[in-house]
Parts: sequence; C-alpha cells; structure tokens
Amino acid sequence: MKVRLLERIMLAQKQGPQPKESDLSAYVASIGSYLARLLNTKQGNSQANPDLGMPDLTNFAQYGGADVEALENSMSSTISRFEPRLKDVEVRYMPELNSSFNMAFSLTAKIQHEGTLIPVIFETILLPDGRIEIQGYA
Repeated sequence: MKVRLLERIMLAQKQGPQPKESDLSAYVASIGSYLARLLNTKQGNSQANPDLGMPDLTNFAQYGGADVEALENSMSSTISRFEPRLKDVEVRYMPELNSSFNMAFSLTAKIQHEGTLIPVIFETILLPDGRIEIQGYA
C-alpha cells in the first residue's frame, strides 16, 4: 500500500503497526486525507512548489459558482498532477446534492490495489468559506 511517509510515522505513533496492504478502506482513507489537504492548500502557499494547491475559492460558492466547468477542470488537473495514486481522475458538478450554501462534486478515479484497478468515488463539497470537504468510498 502506498501511504505517505508522514502518515506512516503518525500512524505508527498512534496505533502501533500499520494496516495491512490488503486494507482497502485504509488506503482510500489515506488518499481522501491527502486530497483534503491538497484541495485546501491555496496556490502560492508552498515555498517548495508554488503551483501546489487550488486558487482561492472563498467567493466561488457565495456567488453561485459562475464558472463551474473551470472549477471542475482546476480540481481535476490539480489532483492528477499532485496525487499519483489516482488514475483517470474526473470531477463533475452534482447540482442535485447542493444545499443553498454548498456546492457538491463527484470525484471519480481508479486506484491500483493488489494488482487490480479499482474505481473509487469521493464526494467533494465546496463550503461557503472556500474550504473543501472530502468523503471517500470505494
């Protein structure tokens, strides 16, 4: 299982031994955790890589998301570039899941797990303050 180094260190400190490679839910949770950090990082905040992260989304949800397709493309390209565990990334706006203050997106992709490509879906919610919440399931 490809869990990032800092996640392995933190997990070892908290829980002792790591989950087995066959633990798909832990693998998906690791990816979801990283996606949340990646998509909530503002471009320019990383000195090591100024392109890391998303543009400022604070006003996007508040103004009704005038250019949803641009946001889908931005999220998809950011994830494809900075999360190599995901393949064939697609982000789609889900108007039926929106509340009056949030915007919902479906993030579909594939992961390599035990020699097999497995489809995964992450529910991605853009909150009014510009933060993005990630919920994942396989």
